[in-house]
Amino acid sequence: MSVEPQRPERFLPLPVVKDLTSMGRNTIYEHIRQGRFPAPVKVGRRSAWPESEIARWIEARKAARSAA
Repeated sequence: MSVEPQRPERFLPLPVVKDLTSMGRNTIYEHIRQGRFPAPVKVGRRSAWPESEIARWIEARKAARSAA
């Protein structure tokens, strides 16, 4: 039985987050202020989002749709 090595966490820049969520920059930052979207982390001089947090946010939206 072989165990695959875990892939390191990727940080996604804003253009990728916008593409994945279909939201604009202002909407993303408004949702962050309201506590409804993951906040970015600083990576050097830029902000980026952990891929796993964006994936969980997307899955939560899908689950909420199913529950409604």
